[in-house]
Amino acid sequence: KDNYFELTFSKYIEKRSLKDAIFISPSLNGNIEIDWSGHSARINFPEKLKDSTTYVVTIGTDLVDFNNKNRMASSYTFSFSTGSKIDKRIISGKVYDEKPSGIMIFAYKKGKEDPDPMKVKPDFISQAGNDGRYKIAGLAAGDYRVFAVMDESRDLLFQPGQDRIGMPYKDVSFSEQDSLFTNLNYFLTKIDTSAPRMLNSVMTDKYHIIVNFSEPIDSTYIRSVNFFVYDSTAKKRIPMRYAYKGNTKPTEIVLVTGQNIPKENIVYLYADTIKDQS
Repeated sequence: KDNYFELTFSKYIEKRSLKDAIFISPSLNGNIEIDWSGHSARINFPEKLKDSTTYVVTIGTDLVDFNNKNRMASSYTFSFSTGSKIDKRIISGKVYDEKPSGIMIFAYKKGKEDPDPMKVKPDFISQAGNDGRYKIAGLAAGDYRVFAVMDESRDLLFQPGQDRIGMPYKDVSFSEQDSLFTNLNYFLTKIDTSAPRMLNSVMTDKYHIIVNFSEPIDSTYIRSVNFFVYDSTAKKRIPMRYAYKGNTKPTEIVLVTGQNIPKENIVYLYADTIKDQS
């Protein structure tokens, strides 16, 4: 009934880290305010809570103590309800990573459209601990999609250019009788969203061209039909006879022209339908 909850810790806490480590689901509009008294902190809600709603508070592993900057070994979660019952369904699993502590778990209540973690902030949030294990509690019956994200900027959105992400192998569906879904596990990966670029090309002799790309190319696209030279002086297109990887650097390939190219002419090399290995 009050507009706050209180936390007590075993030692003095680095105050800024607590503000970054508190996650409340469903999310609230505005920023929480924290009043400190020794080892205790009173967290004040920025708005009136919704009626008949289960709220889940997670204290994540970004929390550190004041003296030694030790992180919590695992996130701490508790639930409360503004109605007559508390939703108690739980999703748990593990993130397999070299340093899993602090990896965010984004859970979305599914509706008519699939949730897009690049555009929409999660409905429920948790964090993986030192051992990679996580738990999302306080869930109602329904369908959920859950991602693991190394959220570098802590903006609760997945940014492909900087964040790594783990995809779920399936969605989680809770009926009224269900209470627990376990082993929703993740490996994180960096999604490559940048297209490969042709950086330069060098004719080693009158028939061979070495082409260098910005990243390794998918070998299935290293075909002669994907390349041609346009002789702008003679105004004609010169096809490639062969295209192959050869004994070159990872980002290089070799092209063999179908005919001699006059060295005094102005020519352009075109590459079409090229994809990287990712």
